Amino acid sequence: MRHEATRSVRKCQNARRRRDSSAFTIVELLIVIGIIAVLIAILLPALHRARQQAGQIACMSNLRQLGIIYSLYANDNGGQIPLGYSNGRPWTGYILHDTGGFPIAGRIYKAGLLKQSPRAFYCPSQRDARWQFNTPTNVWPAEGTTPPVGNQIRVGYTSRPSVQWSGAASPGDLKPIGPYTKLFNLKSQAILADIIGIPKNSPDYTNVHHRSLNVLYSDISVHSIERGVYDPIQKLIEPYPPTTSGGPPYSLYIDATNPAANALWNVFDRN
Repeated sequence: MRHEATRSVRKCQNARRRRDSSAFTIVELLIVIGIIAVLIAILLPALHRARQQAGQIACMSNLRQLGIIYSLYANDNGGQIPLGYSNGRPWTGYILHDTGGFPIAGRIYKAGLLKQSPRAFYCPSQRDARWQFNTPTNVWPAEGTTPPVGNQIRVGYTSRPSVQWSGAASPGDLKPIGPYTKLFNLKSQAILADIIGIPKNSPDYTNVHHRSLNVLYSDISVHSIERGVYDPIQKLIEPYPPTTSGGPPYSLYIDATNPAANALWNVFDRN
């Protein structure tokens, strides 16, 4: 009996040793957790950069598509394209619908050129819902309907402020004050860019891609502009109120008297 009891005790001890030798100790578990944490810390920035790069590439693809759309509009309208800004505010080239109808980008919409690809007018990296596609604060107009008067709808890119548009014309038939911009007169100048030059906004806020801006040129080429040439101008624009009266001067966007000046679109034209 004594020998049987001894054998039984030894069996239990051996089984316990086998369990202990095959199980993780607390120290080993902490080491594994630490390794996983280090790997995550290494991979997350790389994933974030990859996501940013993918967004920038998709944005550039959108702009190329818009370049084709603007060329089609020009072919159907005697070479004219609807660039400009609304009611004396040179940063508002992103308007699709405003008081009185469809100015600027709204003419592309009214021409039926956005039916198949309305999202092309929106940068996928944009975080502000006011410049995103069909959000509660920026509702895309339903097919065959006209938005209520005063309902402002924005696209995700700003057009060159080459001519002012007015909201005083009859609904649905808004025209610029002065002649339309002719595409062939632009001679490879910038025509569309990521959201830029908005008063009361910092360079970080208006720079969608953080390190650069994407710009479409009249020859349908797209280039990234380093934010180093953009930030100083946005800092000059930032203190101004977002109103026509007392807002930033037009010369901060385009200096017509001195094409070499560091106004926003002049800088884009040189790249």
